[in-house]
Amino acid sequence: MKRWLATIGATLASDPWRLEATTSKAFQRFNRVTGKRYMKDKIFARLVLGLASFVWATTACASDTPNVVLIFADDLGYGDLSCYGATKVQTPHIDKIASEGRRFTDAHSASAVCTPSRYGLLTGEYPFRANGGKGIWGPCGHFQSLLIDTDNLTLGQLFKNKGYATAAIGKWHLGFGTGKTDWNKPLRPGPLELGFDYYFGVPKVNSGYPYVYVENDGIVGYDPSDPITFQKPYSKTTTYPPEASQKTVNKVGGAKRAHAIYDDEKTGMLLTEKAIQWIESNQQKPFFLYFPTTNIHHPFTPAPRFKGTSQAGLYGDFIHEFDWMVGELMKCLEKNELTENT
Repeated sequence: MKRWLATIGATLASDPWRLEATTSKAFQRFNRVTGKRYMKDKIFARLVLGLASFVWATTACASDTPNVVLIFADDLGYGDLSCYGATKVQTPHIDKIASEGRRFTDAHSASAVCTPSRYGLLTGEYPFRANGGKGIWGPCGHFQSLLIDTDNLTLGQLFKNKGYATAAIGKWHLGFGTGKTDWNKPLRPGPLELGFDYYFGVPKVNSGYPYVYVENDGIVGYDPSDPITFQKPYSKTTTYPPEASQKTVNKVGGAKRAHAIYDDEKTGMLLTEKAIQWIESNQQKPFFLYFPTTNIHHPFTPAPRFKGTSQAGLYGDFIHEFDWMVGELMKCLEKNELTENT
């Protein structure tokens, strides 16, 4: 995967929009290196969807500077989309992208886990080479400093260097700051130091505290008179029944207003709303939107309108919400006459 991503990065740096042949050869070469080391479906599906959309977007447009929307789904299985054979869920919007673009049927990921998979995608480097060779192997903790060196070239910085407006909207989970993260101070360095002009989203993972939203470098709804603490009494956050799967009990105190704003069942729709607002505000110049969703990582918390819409319980309903999110982005592009150049 490093060779594949590195080849994409090198091609972008020299001639950013001629990726088709290069990516195809790199991918074939990667397959020869790995042989028949096939991973389970869930290990690589999120990377497949994101990179397939990315490669298609960068080769399908006539413009020298097409807009790029990179959607990075979390824990989405290879068989969880109807275009890949699912029968208990329906994903018409994603199916449309698959029918009009490229759909990979053999791919591999450098990691099956939240943090290292994001590191690999944004840097083009194997996560086991990160951290001075110690590697990144699992989800980062609550006090993890920023895991990506700000001197490293990232996808965000690559596009920014080419004059693009850039944003990361969604799940971050790559740490903040230097040393032990202080949640009561500006969360820098972070996405803004890695080439993104704007950030909004879930700072860690939807199954783990602090259960707040972050915009740019600050907690949404932060009140300095009620700072975040990691001691009792812990603040109240939303809980869900066992069929929604695991959500770690909150062990963060204070920040009552920020915790009250955070709502798992509204997160998908909120991220989509923020993404649409950002696209419409930045459409006058080429833009790159990195959209890493919390769907469909547990807990499975679709908005009420999606509950009961699939034949696969809350898990399937969460997939339906994700497909809706993709559809809303597509509608935004169509409404603003951006489809042909994105």
